[in-house]
Amino acid sequence: MSAQALQPTPNQVEWAVDMAVRGELRAKWLTTGGWRNQYGLGTVDPQGLFPKPTLDGAPAGARIPANVMLGVLAQESNLWQAESGAIPGQMGNPLAAVDGYYGHDASGSTADYWKIHWDDSDCGYGVGQITDRMRLAGHEKDGEKSLPAEQQKAIAVDYTVNIAAAVNILADKWNELHTPGQEVTVNDDDPSKVENWFTAVWNYNLGFNPPDPHSSGPWGLGWYNNPANPIYKKGWGKPFMDTSVDPNAVRDAAHPQDWPYEEKVMGWSAWSIDTDFSYGTDGRQDWQGESGFSSAGLNPAWWVGDVQRSQVSPPLDTFCNDFNNCDSLTPPDCPTEECYAQYWWHKANTSWKDDCATDCGHENIKYVTLRAEPGRGTRLKHGEPDCDSAPAGSLVVASVPSGTPTWGACGDTASKGSFQFGFDADGDNHYEAKADLHQIGGGYGGRFWYAHSRDAAHLGGDGGAMTVTGTWTLGRAWAGPACSRTCRAPGRTPSRPTTSSRAATATATSTPTTARTSGWSWGRTSSPAHRAWNCRTPPTTAPPTTTSPSPRSRSSRCPPSRSTWSWPWATRTPPERAPGTTRRSPTPVTARTSGTRAGAATTSGRARSCCRSPAPRSPTSSRPVTPRSTSRTSPAPVPVPGSSPRGTRRPGAAWATTTRRPRSTPAS
Repeated sequence: MSAQALQPTPNQVEWAVDMAVRGELRAKWLTTGGWRNQYGLGTVDPQGLFPKPTLDGAPAGARIPANVMLGVLAQESNLWQAESGAIPGQMGNPLAAVDGYYGHDASGSTADYWKIHWDDSDCGYGVGQITDRMRLAGHEKDGEKSLPAEQQKAIAVDYTVNIAAAVNILADKWNELHTPGQEVTVNDDDPSKVENWFTAVWNYNLGFNPPDPHSSGPWGLGWYNNPANPIYKKGWGKPFMDTSVDPNAVRDAAHPQDWPYEEKVMGWSAWSIDTDFSYGTDGRQDWQGESGFSSAGLNPAWWVGDVQRSQVSPPLDTFCNDFNNCDSLTPPDCPTEECYAQYWWHKANTSWKDDCATDCGHENIKYVTLRAEPGRGTRLKHGEPDCDSAPAGSLVVASVPSGTPTWGACGDTASKGSFQFGFDADGDNHYEAKADLHQIGGGYGGRFWYAHSRDAAHLGGDGGAMTVTGTWTLGRAWAGPACSRTCRAPGRTPSRPTTSSRAATATATSTPTTARTSGWSWGRTSSPAHRAWNCRTPPTTAPPTTTSPSPRSRSSRCPPSRSTWSWPWATRTPPERAPGTTRRSPTPVTARTSGTRAGAATTSGRARSCCRSPAPRSPTSSRPVTPRSTSRTSPAPVPVPGSSPRGTRRPGAAWATTTRRPRSTPAS
């Protein structure tokens, strides 16, 4: 709770890569203080922690092309350091490989999927999904030594440290394939060319099986990521994201399982990911119609022509031929890992571009000149954040204790009570619902939480393994009139309630009263709203019907709002008082909620917007995209519908990742 990751803008990620591949991602260029103080490293020096390695077998000064590194990061995380619920400039949970972190079995049923298997954890974090050496000390895998805890935390919350580590890892993967006696290279092996990183990227994802000095058995790069593996049959002959070969390639990211990891990385290096939003170098979000608007996530590399660009990935027989006893006309459909080992690739050099100096991809770097870190993202189109305090007489119970840093523009959290989550243990005494509980540095007080709504068939409801409950407790006796209490979570809200939905309200009585909500459904709308309930005398007439007030407009960055959403206004009147009871409460009043978004509970009747700004227009995935200006034949990014196997995709954005195998495990 005390540590959150900053969601960087695409510009910040590209800047960090452009600096890191040159070994210049150092403390003197970074913005210090603020959210970076949370992990106790003082002045952050990313490449002091993870220096850029020298590339073996390469000329002096050789380095990773920035576009290759960006392709890896696009594939790993969609260029996100925080979870997908956080927008650039906002704080949130670090993006973790959810399936891997909890050891989930992605191939199981709904009930089995959420089972926690700590012995199968694979702890990938942030933009580069850094996994190696990220396990808790004392729980490392064989042959692994964990990083110091401070460095692990920095990798999880700071995108610059994470990218420095990713550059370090990719360079190590190149060097592993240039070790004498186990070289595995392609084309002319010039590290400045995009295609020549094909095997190193293969290694970055799957790992390498080195030769056994005491055996003549198989060794090399695993068959699982071999482009000839029949599991990728649907992608054969169709380079990932290449619309010049396949007009429907704009939808490739919707079915990424049809290409091996390294072909997807080559695709992102050649055709930019569309991040759905545009940000200036100062961090301000650009709006459609403004000069400079571009949702391109990165500068793609350049080629001398479209034909050469389309050949960024190799023909099918490049890694499936007589060398590994593989027939590219009928590649083996291996049912076991023992079968895989027969086709591991370890030829010292293979080529599909004889004139790589001309026909291979060339780096297209954006930040040519060394410069300071770009600004933190903000969605305020006009004006400044409204950080006024709550209305006079309000008692706000926040979801975190008073004084909890928010790392936003409006200061630390203030609370007049306490809040606690509740989970139901499964048969193994694990709390499965924790895997679907997320925090965002937004909303009133700079913090809110959310989970996904579920019915009993999907492990929700009373006692469900995936049910999350929250309890707000006012830290004093309430001497005023009967009041209702509710969660305030503006900025990220559900679209409408299902028939089982009801508001989280409680009347101040002589004993704590609880009410639950569940069954919210979620969706994007054109305007956001938030809700609060008035202190009022319990009615003696029939309860009113559900009403829909006019939503207040809001934008961020206090709090930053990821998109435009609306909260359904579903109310329920307080229950009638029992004879002889009083409205005064000598004990704290508790409001309880389940299956919805949790922010602050308030007794105030005013629904206030934190930021005075027109509500932003909802982005769509089908709008025209104005590309960032690039040299040669760099194409425009394409908006791609798709979904993430690791989490919820940002609306309208192309999600680039697939479930990867642990890099520290020998490849199959």
